[in-house]
Amino acid sequence: MRYFSTKELHEFAQQTVDAMCAVLDLQVTIVDEKARRVAGTGCFSNNIDENLPTGYVFQRVINTGGIFFIENPGQTTYCEECLERDICKEKATLLVPVKLDRQVIGGIGLAAMTDEERVKLVSNIESYTKFMEKMAELLSAKVKSDLESNENLILAKNLNTIIESYPYGIISMDSLGVVTHFNRNAELILNIAAKNIINKQYADKISCEFLEKALSNAESYQSIKTKFSINNNTEVELILSIQPILQNNKIEKIVCFFQEYKENNKINKMIQDSVKYASNNIQGQSLELRKVLDLIRKIASSNTTVLITGESGTGKELFAKAIHYESNRSNEPFIAINCSAIPDNLLESELFGYSKGAFTSANSTGKMGKFELANKGTIFLDEIGDMPINLQAKLLRVLQEKKIEKLGDTKSIDVDIRILAATNKDLKELIEQKLFREDLYYRINVIPLHLPPLRCRKGDVPILAKYFLEKHDLLLLKNIKGFLPETITILNNYDWPGNIRELENVIEYAINMENSEFIQPDSLPLDVINCGKKDNGKIEINKMGENLQNTIDEVEKIKLKELLSIYGNTTESKKIIAKKLNISLSTLYRKLKKLEY
Repeated sequence: MRYFSTKELHEFAQQTVDAMCAVLDLQVTIVDEKARRVAGTGCFSNNIDENLPTGYVFQRVINTGGIFFIENPGQTTYCEECLERDICKEKATLLVPVKLDRQVIGGIGLAAMTDEERVKLVSNIESYTKFMEKMAELLSAKVKSDLESNENLILAKNLNTIIESYPYGIISMDSLGVVTHFNRNAELILNIAAKNIINKQYADKISCEFLEKALSNAESYQSIKTKFSINNNTEVELILSIQPILQNNKIEKIVCFFQEYKENNKINKMIQDSVKYASNNIQGQSLELRKVLDLIRKIASSNTTVLITGESGTGKELFAKAIHYESNRSNEPFIAINCSAIPDNLLESELFGYSKGAFTSANSTGKMGKFELANKGTIFLDEIGDMPINLQAKLLRVLQEKKIEKLGDTKSIDVDIRILAATNKDLKELIEQKLFREDLYYRINVIPLHLPPLRCRKGDVPILAKYFLEKHDLLLLKNIKGFLPETITILNNYDWPGNIRELENVIEYAINMENSEFIQPDSLPLDVINCGKKDNGKIEINKMGENLQNTIDEVEKIKLKELLSIYGNTTESKKIIAKKLNISLSTLYRKLKKLEY
């Protein structure tokens, strides 16, 4: 591919060589990976978009990735194959490759066209070389930025194709409830044309209590049976899932997935989930993981309460589902609720439900709570360490008596549920702080199940990485085949403080960044590269701002050295130099001190 093929990059390249020429008083040119001139100053500007002469040394730069300095063009062995060596006008030439992820994508050349320019270039070759390398990095960064922008456009088109072909209806809306996407299946299920709802308030066409809650409280829902009221005159019964997307703890948008409710949908989903969440489908082969899976298989058929502990990101809900779908309750509901994600004043009604007229804003027909919805099945109480102390007493009664009372009601309801709880906190420490009931702790910790962090099951990192690669590569349509060995080494060396969740995010990031068939180390996030490298755990990575500042310093250093060599180093000479640079004498002294002159 031609990396400098776009009009924007052509213009950027020409602006770059014009600026360099003005600063250095030398002629500059840039070529692409096919040795075709992209930009140039002076005599080089006459043949832009033309191939360089056969045998020109730039071809060696592109082939080898090396830096070439030729003091006497036309008279060295490097120039023997050049067809124009006998008529070459260059007095000295410095050629530097431009690389993108270790691949040479072109080169940048600096040429002296007079004897005076030659002396200047030869006598300052080390400074000029460093400067040219910085400019090559700047060009590479610009090319990479343009490629990523183009890839993002392609990715957006691919994602749109996936969304439109998805077998469920999909609605996305912003934080104000304005619909931003409405796919073809949503049109068919709800009988609403996308053009009649996109960029409009969803409430103009649809009413649903769960959409309202998701927008107001950032609540997520999984496989909820509900109804959409369409245009206030028809109702559609649906199975609904809602996922809020947050930015700085505020709702950015919500995405809603739904399908028409049919009796056999529930059965089919349970069959699929029982296969999907079976313990033998959990990825990994480490001894630590096998111990956990062996314990799950032993306790799955029991009704005993289990407390799952482990750091954030270790997959506590996944293991809870494995317990449920290998139990004799697998054909009944699995209801999950995150105790830390729901405000304290709402958590009680979410868990226990409420009766008609229980409080001012209550639904006129009342509401079933999560315990009642989970009847005959399993309820998973995630982040139980964040449950308010007053609700812990009510939960203890559920465990002891298998009964619940709705808010605003005095009648008890029998429930047959298995409770699985999880936390990443030290509950014993919370007990000492009077934030968690000791009697509740012993009721939920009948079977403790501790999940090891990913850093303690390192042998599983390559297996999980491959699994996430296959999962996200399919969604992103990148066709990446695997990882380079050095990439796996970095992944293995990293400590994974965010555990499996972090690993999945890293792999998804790398797939987006990678342009080849195999994930290379440079496609990983910088913090993973820094911590995963064994050479003192760090590699030097310059940021764009640092590159630009270094480039400016290098230019000033070259120019000041040149002026000092012409006018001298006396006070009077420095006054002349300051006047030529249109700066004050004190500013000149400050710059000389900074540059150690």
